[in-house]
Amino acid sequence: MYTAASQVKSLIRRILHLHMSNDTALLHLLGQPGRGGRATMSFSTSHFYLTYQLKCSNAFLKAGTPNRELLYSARIGAAYFMKCRSGSEHEYIVLSVYGKGEKDVEPRLLGWLRCERTVADRDNTPLNHAKALSSTEWSSGHPGIPAQDCITVYNDGYDSLGDVVTKDPTIFCIDFLQERTFEGAPFLRDLAVAADLLTNRSPLYRLRRKQCYWFAGLLFRTIVGPQANDLRMLAQGLTPVPGNDEGHTKSNFVLSRDQPKGTFCTIFNIVTSGEIETEHKELTPGYTQRVQELQTQLAEDRAQGNMSALLEEQVEEERKKTATAEARVEALEEQLRALQAQHTPNA
Repeated sequence: MYTAASQVKSLIRRILHLHMSNDTALLHLLGQPGRGGRATMSFSTSHFYLTYQLKCSNAFLKAGTPNRELLYSARIGAAYFMKCRSGSEHEYIVLSVYGKGEKDVEPRLLGWLRCERTVADRDNTPLNHAKALSSTEWSSGHPGIPAQDCITVYNDGYDSLGDVVTKDPTIFCIDFLQERTFEGAPFLRDLAVAADLLTNRSPLYRLRRKQCYWFAGLLFRTIVGPQANDLRMLAQGLTPVPGNDEGHTKSNFVLSRDQPKGTFCTIFNIVTSGEIETEHKELTPGYTQRVQELQTQLAEDRAQGNMSALLEEQVEEERKKTATAEARVEALEEQLRALQAQHTPNA
């Protein structure tokens, strides 16, 4: 659990809009079972991606790191599409994260992620939204409202979705661990890349087109895959098209039919599935390339770490051999001195 000093430090960093500590949140998220208590911390999407990349590299390159594959091999257990009941009917995604440590027989819960697009309190004014609404994405007039895309990390002290989200309904969800196998679920690194890519693709909050509905819808589509469209059809009471994913079953979906995704007051369709699908197709080449680049880099770090570990083992083995040989030489020299003492004439 956090100490009082660390809590004060975190509060100050939040007030000043500074990045939070790299290690603390992911340390609590990824892998310190039995520590007790609950902890949570927010990252910008870019900071989360860089932190994930750094932690994976350090785990591979630093000899003796326990569970060095845990973060790299962590996967999304379930994806929940959430919608607030009131206000702007904010939409966001909650994901459970699972992993297998060196001593784990089955995957265990590592923590939860809440992914969403908002704006800073200082920018969330009617005047700013009106100016942004009247300008285009790259107009030379009003610069737009900077999007505040964030990923909030909850540690494994949060046992269930109800602990993370207390009142907002789930529009629908998919449980990858039931729907597929652990090895078939999306990687945590897929989420890290996708969220960062969306922020880079549209860093400004646009009330008409690039708001929370767009961010949540496109991120959900990227992580879940074609089944995201099946889920929308299910939510509308239609029959999904079979064959999009092997093992597709209705029983693994949780739906709230009275709160359609991408709409305001269940009437105004702000973001359509067609728009999400179009942007997803445009996004896919860059997303695929970045995932491959990250995999390649981390694979190189792992290979370098394995080579370093092997060389360290060989060095240690040679040291042991040298120590054994030196001890043997010393014993033989002692025997020789004793033998020579026996044959030395008395003075």
